[in-house]
Amino acid sequence: AAAWVDPEPAPRKAPPAISGDNVYVAWWTNNTAAANNNNNEDVMFRVSSDGGATFGDKINLSNSTNSDSWKAEIDSDGDSVVVSWWETN
Repeated sequence: AAAWVDPEPAPRKAPPAISGDNVYVAWWTNNTAAANNNNNEDVMFRVSSDGGATFGDKINLSNSTNSDSWKAEIDSDGDSVVVSWWETN
């Protein structure tokens, strides 16, 4: 079985969504502060199409500049995936 190792301690991630061989993961972090010149939380996303053996590049979904993005939730149904999260100032 494949496993995804969280880059940060729990509970900063949503449970993965799995559909066939596709594994979708989302989490929130403020590790983008240096790149974004802010200290905001951002929601990240990665996809595996081989059952979790490998993952594609990290995608910053929220890319927030003036708010925190957190409490991400993720779900998948067939070929569709939905990620939602809270935005707070």
